Amino acid sequence: SLNSNFSEARELEAQLAADKATAERRAQQRRAAAEQAAAQQAAEEEVAAEQRLRAAQEAEEEAQDEREEAGASASPSPTAPAPSPSPSPAPVETDQGPSASGLYCPVDGPVSFTDTFGAPRSGGRSHQGVDMFAARGTPVAAITDGTITRRSSSTLGGLYIYFKGSNGTEYFYTHLQGFSDAPVGGQIKGGTHIGYVGNTGNARGTPPHVHFEVAPAGSGTINPTPTARRACGK
Repeated sequence: SLNSNFSEARELEAQLAADKATAERRAQQRRAAAEQAAAQQAAEEEVAAEQRLRAAQEAEEEAQDEREEAGASASPSPTAPAPSPSPSPAPVETDQGPSASGLYCPVDGPVSFTDTFGAPRSGGRSHQGVDMFAARGTPVAAITDGTITRRSSSTLGGLYIYFKGSNGTEYFYTHLQGFSDAPVGGQIKGGTHIGYVGNTGNARGTPPHVHFEVAPAGSGTINPTPTARRACGK
């Protein structure tokens, strides 16, 4: 009986030792998994921080590009009072007549611009418009007869207007300082003031200008500089 009890005790001791080894092994595995998870989280946070830093650097580079473009293309002009972003009492038709092409200059006042269509931008983008520089608050005009299809704002473009000409061509005006009271969805005449030159959106900190795009019916965005030159007689 004593021999039997002693044998059982030895087996129990062996089992307890095996259980202890298993528990220690599992504890080590849990610690290793926790350390791996912590290391992975730290690596992910480091990558996210680097991405945020690169995004900030790219935004600064884009703003610097805009400032350099402005310095090369913008002519000095007196600064007009900044209008309110809210609509003015009524839409006003421009005093200017259409150019020989039958189009009205998108900026109803002294303006300067150069062809920067396709110029590189941050994030692998390219410039899809022409930046038309003018004094802050200079009226922005409908380039032809047509309809304002959308008028809103975004972080990138600031205050913007989508305008569809009677011929089906779509025009895009952005970085505006404010809107006129020209109706959205209603037919308006070419030359009608629809907004005001500004530098809202990601153009903040650059000289006031209108980013202007042209997209003919059934086509994507094209280089708008020739259209702007015809419309402005330049």
